[in-house]
This record gives sequence, structure tokens and C-alpha cells, in this order.
Amino acid sequence: MLELLDSRRIERALLFGYSMGGYVALHLALEHPGRVARVATLGTKLYWDPQTATLEAARLDPSAIRAKVPKFAEALAARHKQAGGWERVLADTADLLRDLGDHPLLSDMELRRITRPVHIVVGDRDATVGLPESAAASRSLIDGMLTVLADTPHPLERVDLTRLVPLLVDFFLQATPERQAGPHTMR
Repeated sequence: MLELLDSRRIERALLFGYSMGGYVALHLALEHPGRVARVATLGTKLYWDPQTATLEAARLDPSAIRAKVPKFAEALAARHKQAGGWERVLADTADLLRDLGDHPLLSDMELRRITRPVHIVVGDRDATVGLPESAAASRSLIDGMLTVLADTPHPLERVDLTRLVPLLVDFFLQATPERQAGPHTMR
């Protein structure tokens, strides 16, 4: 992440992370707060233990995905062709999840140390991350807020962007100097 920011000459970023991308963005805000202005997450599982990691890693079985949702398998194949194939991406992701289960990078204690504003967004039908987990995380943050999107499951392709995008735009616009200094600052 830092290499990407450096290559783009971005000193301080507004970050949106979907699913594990939110976990990465929050970890960056924890470890390098000067490089992050704000973080918004969607469908981000924040609490990991070995049992949870094992269950989530089991969902990443290429054979099962091919059999149950062949169109999704085709989409993954097209999306991850440059990364050595989708099966490899799934295997690497499963390894990452198991490692997080054994050595989580974020806990309540770490979340309490994140000084940047964070907007946690979760769908009310998200089978990967639940409302109680997201609400607990938002309460642990120094400057956290939570939004629950109705009728919203985990897959990004099924998120109503006409509801999500305005939330994100409003949250990120709060970081501009005009909004921070003016009478219309929203917290």
C-alpha cells in the first residue's frame, strides 16, 4: 500500500476498502497515521481467530465455486488472469486468512489506537461480517461511525451503489479544508 501511495506521490490518502481491503486500510491507518486522512470500509471482517479463519478459508475452494457458481468462477478467472490464475489467488487468500486467524493484526486495542476518522459500512444481509461485529468495532474507534445498508449482502456486485456512493462522498468530503473550516462540517 505504501509503495502504491509513494508511486502516485500521494502524501495522505482517503481510503475505501471493501472486504479485506478495509482491513488493509485500517492497518495502514494504525501503522502509518500520517499517510491516511480517513478510512471507509464495506463488508470488512475485523475480528479473526483460528476457527473463523478456517471457516472463511473453506469458502475459497475452487472446485466448490466452479460447481456451485460457475459464472462467478468465470468472472474470477477473467479478473485474476494477470495474478497467476484465480485458483492461486484463492489459495493465497486462504493462507492469508489462516495466518490472520493465528496472528490477527487488529483487535479492540489496536482499533482504539487508530486516530483517523473511520466509517464502517456493513450490509444487513452480509453473511461474512455481521452487524454486532461491525458495531463493536465502530465503538472501539476513537472517531468511528457505522452505517448499515438495508437489503445488502456481502458481494460487492450486489451492493446498491446509489446508496453507498453518496455516503462515501459525504464522508470523504469532510476531509477537505473547506468542509473542515466551514459551518457545515458534519461529524
